[in-house]
Amino acid sequence: MKLNIAICDDDEAAIEYLKSCITHFYFAFDVEVSISTFTSGRTFLDSYTEKGQYQLIFMDVEMPELNGLDTASILRSTIDRYALLVFVSNYPEYMQKSFTVRAFYYLTKPYTTEDVEEVLKNAINEIEQSHTIYSIVSTTEGETTIYIQDLLYIEVENSDTQTLLFHLTNHTISVRGTLSYWKETLASQHFYKCYRSILLNLKHVHYFEDKFVVLDNQERIPLSRNARRELLSIYMNHLVELNELN
Repeated sequence: MKLNIAICDDDEAAIEYLKSCITHFYFAFDVEVSISTFTSGRTFLDSYTEKGQYQLIFMDVEMPELNGLDTASILRSTIDRYALLVFVSNYPEYMQKSFTVRAFYYLTKPYTTEDVEEVLKNAINEIEQSHTIYSIVSTTEGETTIYIQDLLYIEVENSDTQTLLFHLTNHTISVRGTLSYWKETLASQHFYKCYRSILLNLKHVHYFEDKFVVLDNQERIPLSRNARRELLSIYMNHLVELNELN
């Protein structure tokens, strides 16, 4: 496979070191890689002209004018919801803030070639899964195929007739089934029951409000206080687990 990678860091020496780590990986594992580099958040955004331009982005957090978190927020809201974001920083306290833009990984400086290789292995696995995971569902008009990455959330439409609403990125379909079945089926795909009748795809979470979670299409989903606390904990544990793999 070919992996298009962007590196955004105001420190050119840091860019060169990260490039050398990535180069070591694709020579060792026979992966074709294209690397684009940027020294500011603004030049990075100006060059990002279409969704899917990069599959993986390494973003320095501390940059002048437009920092990495603000750059990522603009990227998520206007250009690309799916690219994997890896934040790079000297300061682990920024980790929780990275949840708001759905960080894939948080790489703490100083890091080694082995650390970067582990990130790349996980990224390739995530990218391959996101393109192949799908499900055939039974609707009122017959069977249809949906891609899990396009599923925002599932909502109970009518519990008596066991029908659900599948809210996808571009449309909504009515599906026969139960929420409990899909909760179990999608357990490994980062879905969370955030409300009694809603199963949420965490990969589409954009940020949190007091009693709501806002998706990357700006739709607001209600959260109980306990659900909000647990959801933040799940995000934290997910990033910590990825870092512990190194």
